[in-house]
Amino acid sequence: MKTFVNLTILSSLVLLTGCTKIQYLDEALRLQAYAAEGAAQAKQVAAQDAAFDKLWARITAGDALAELKTGASIRAAFGEPVAVLPARDHEGCVEFLYRYQVKYFNSSKVYFLVNAEDRVLSIRTEHAH
Repeated sequence: MKTFVNLTILSSLVLLTGCTKIQYLDEALRLQAYAAEGAAQAKQVAAQDAAFDKLWARITAGDALAELKTGASIRAAFGEPVAVLPARDHEGCVEFLYRYQVKYFNSSKVYFLVNAEDRVLSIRTEHAH
């Protein structure tokens, strides 16, 4: 009889624990998805920062980036810009901004001025202080 009571208590605990797990399965799966998304974002930031390192190394080495004549060639070489901004002094043009992804203020920056025909007009840099 004692064995029967112990087995009943044990099976009740297993059953209740299983129900609890099922009850919170959606939440657990959602947290797992958030963790995976965060890892994917970190990987993407690292890749974009590596592309900026490559760009900045070429500029600091004195490379004029002469082969990059279009916005499409810039994107192919260095990925998507952090921002595409309207150019202040050039109507119909935009500036592609490249910098480290999460360093907003203390980061070197590269601006490519691109016209409506997707041609690169100039390159401007700002060094971090």
